[in-house]
Amino acid sequence: MYKKKVFQQKFCCKNILFALAAYLLILSVLIVSPSYSDSADQADEFFKIFAKPNYVTEGDGIVETQDGYVVAGSVFDESGPSTYGWVIKIDKAGKKQWEKELGKKARDSAFYRTAVTSDNSIVLVGSVNAVLGGAFEKSSGWIAKLKANGEVEWDKNIQFERITRSMDVQPIKRNSMIVVGRGRQGTPYSQSTKDFAFIAELDSNGNILWSKRINKGYWADIVCPLKKEGFIIGGGSWIAKIDNSGNVLWEYYFDKKGEYLLYAIKEMGNGSIIIGRKPKDMKAHYILLSKLGANGNLEWDKKIDSSGLCSIDGLWITKGNEIVAVGGTCANERERIWAAIFSISGEIKSIKKFLTAKDIEISQAIPTGEDGFIAVGSGAEQQTSGSAAWVFKTKFKTTKNK
Repeated sequence: MYKKKVFQQKFCCKNILFALAAYLLILSVLIVSPSYSDSADQADEFFKIFAKPNYVTEGDGIVETQDGYVVAGSVFDESGPSTYGWVIKIDKAGKKQWEKELGKKARDSAFYRTAVTSDNSIVLVGSVNAVLGGAFEKSSGWIAKLKANGEVEWDKNIQFERITRSMDVQPIKRNSMIVVGRGRQGTPYSQSTKDFAFIAELDSNGNILWSKRINKGYWADIVCPLKKEGFIIGGGSWIAKIDNSGNVLWEYYFDKKGEYLLYAIKEMGNGSIIIGRKPKDMKAHYILLSKLGANGNLEWDKKIDSSGLCSIDGLWITKGNEIVAVGGTCANERERIWAAIFSISGEIKSIKKFLTAKDIEISQAIPTGEDGFIAVGSGAEQQTSGSAAWVFKTKFKTTKNK
């Protein structure tokens, strides 16, 4: 089963004591060194860990609801072994409201992203029924819709080819949703194998209204609905503008060797697009911030190679027309999350790092007002394969504070 970013094979916890030790280690570090407490009221910040004994728990996506947040991810059962889709609802203070595990009838399943519809329902996307290796390699895109209280409304698979994975979802007008993802044609390991991106519009009951394959050898991991019309989708080093019927209006390749990974997209007020990228090489400790015009022309491309910044997992524009980026630091850094303010031309204005616990990997961050964010990810010990999902909420200053 493949997961967001690397989609590596999961491993299980060795025992419950290691998981408990990881929890106490992270918690003790936060108590001793609350590196973010100077920038937010206690009511506006928290670091919550969600673990299950003898399981690996991962948080991959987060969305804000009317009264809290929903986190999507997966749990790995060592007795299976099997991976299940996992979703949890927390209130504004991080307290659990309800928790669900879905997909237990499948050998392998996981959620990657989540969204809230206009009727306050929760939509989750991911993949299910992956079988790795040989001629039987197969997976389906997975989409589930839950009521605000966690009750499952429907649970469906979509299959375009032997390999199909739904990677991102966004609600749009007419009470429908846009889903993008990955597909693979051909038989496994043959020269005829071809990767493609897909985009589909689904109605409120999960029925496909239309779908398009974009056979460019690239995957789609992100979708960004545009304010006027159409969508921006992207994955790897490729980005494209799509109209409301799924037709490609323009495309841009940052590089055709696949050396960079596209992690965040945000539309600006004038129709231009801000993109956050990182090197595919995990040893390369820098990030890239780029701006494309409304017609897909590159306006600027900035390399930020200071402060050990290694990923951009959240990106948005303030009312003051500044760019906010949130991401993770490199493996040799103690701090694991950062937030930075950039000018509209991509120049870094301020930066702040948060947390001092090791092995914290961020997956997604979203804004909570002009000067705050909430992030989700996974944390693992260095000496064991045990892992727990976490949610971190804070505010940050826009003055330089490293």
